[in-house]
Amino acid sequence: MERRKIGVLCMPETRWKGNNAREVGEGYKLYYSGANIERRNGVGIVLLKELKENLIGVNRKNNTIMSLKVGLGATIINVVCAYVPQTGCAEEEKDIFWEEMDQELGIIPAREKVIIGGDLNGQLEISREGIERVHGGWCVGERNDVGERVIDFALAFDLAMINTFFEKKINRLITYSSGDRKLEISR
Repeated sequence: MERRKIGVLCMPETRWKGNNAREVGEGYKLYYSGANIERRNGVGIVLLKELKENLIGVNRKNNTIMSLKVGLGATIINVVCAYVPQTGCAEEEKDIFWEEMDQELGIIPAREKVIIGGDLNGQLEISREGIERVHGGWCVGERNDVGERVIDFALAFDLAMINTFFEKKINRLITYSSGDRKLEISR
């Protein structure tokens, strides 16, 4: 983070137990939320020293969603780290996740900024017809059901899927590769 000058880092799938915070060196502090029984899922957010000094609050919703509220002058930024249940998990578990994300964003006042980081486990596609406001057109693969939910969520909360707005080399787009199948998972 220091070398790349990153001030905020969302970490899905941390697999740590409990809810806690700890210094992780060089002025960075990790806030995390994990399952209390099994080491499954878990989310965390690392803040640079200058940002942690402006921390207003931490909301550890569960082991798949947590958020930090940071004040930057007159602007308040909510950083939400999310980890969508993977393919193979029960549809009910996925439905609960999206309901909880709706609740999490629903309590954030409209005047505050929102950044969502993590692993949304959705596959998008290059076609962006009708969704140009949220989709920049730079991605690979075919849209799946979870990708459809990501788009619906972005539209509902007026969010942009930033990683689709910047052209990247193909080796930086691909997050999963097996044989001739190559995917970019929405983040």
